This record gives sequence, structure tokens and C-alpha cells, in this order.
Amino acid sequence: MEKQDIRMQGIMHKKGGMRWQRRYFVLYQSGSRPAQLTYFKDENIGKNEARATLELTSDAKVDLLLGKQHAFQVILKGRALKVAAETHEDREKWMNCLRDCIAVAITQTMVHVGCCPCIISANTACAVFWDGVVNFSG
Repeated sequence: MEKQDIRMQGIMHKKGGMRWQRRYFVLYQSGSRPAQLTYFKDENIGKNEARATLELTSDAKVDLLLGKQHAFQVILKGRALKVAAETHEDREKWMNCLRDCIAVAITQTMVHVGCCPCIISANTACAVFWDGVVNFSG
């Protein structure tokens, strides 16, 4: 992980079982590869191994999480990483940055079939563009 690839980093609390644990999160993106969200036990990332890394593919989602102040969740492959930021502003920054990274992943999965650009995803409709009008099928 190169310093210039880091999009965002900081302390958040991660829900593990019934407890919320303080962890250090790093969101990074290298070139055209999908962004990765990695968390560590604390800020000493050079000394600690990553606890987990999630690759933010085009099917990832970021939603608010009710019941805990400043909380949200990253949903990927049917599983949810539940986290809480320190402040409302931090939560908004994290959610926006994560959504931006997912949007990049979605754009990178675009393919051209003839003259019709379609977004390929297991449960995404195909958008067909004609004369500036978007028609959804699927």
C-alpha cells in the first residue's frame, strides 16, 4: 500500500459479535484496480498485520446503519461490515468516499455490446441509451 494510493484513513469502531471495537481503517485504490478497505488493530499499520481487507467491487453497497450513532455498513457478497465513525461529518466523508470508489468499479465493468453500453452485474438492469434517453430492460 503506497501513501499516494490512500483515499481516506482513520479511526472507526467495528461491530464484532455484540461489541464495538476501535480499529484503524485505510481505504486505498491503486491505478485501475478496485479500491480496498483494510482495517488494523490500531494506527501502527507498519507493525500490525491487517485484520481484514474488503475489495470494493461493483456489487458493493454503502448504507446507513440505525441503532448506533454515526454508524453505516458496507454490504458485499451478502455480508455486512458494520462500522461507526467518530462524528457525523466523518461518517459522511467515509460514505461518500466509499461510494465514489464503488462508482469507479461500476464504470470499469462497463462493456460495449455493439452500440449499446451495458452495466454488467448479477442483479443490475441493462441501461440502453438512445438519443439521450435511458431505457431500462432486464
